[in-house]
Amino acid sequence: REDRRVVIEALGVPAGAQMTATAQRPLGTREDTPLTFVAEGQGRWVSQQAIAPGRWQVRTAIRAGDQTWAGEAEVR
Repeated sequence: REDRRVVIEALGVPAGAQMTATAQRPLGTREDTPLTFVAEGQGRWVSQQAIAPGRWQVRTAIRAGDQTWAGEAEVR
């Protein structure tokens, strides 16, 4: 996205779930950026925070009641 916010597609996430993530630089000086997400519908979540240009490793957590899912992906 031009606004540098992170978009994640996660299908089948229960209503009322919360998604958070940490974007980390995989190389060089350590830089961590905490992210919170808003559901846009149809399984699409958009971060409320933008990330700087470059390479990032994003570790995501989705929580709904007593259930938790986690994932990791590279963003460029």
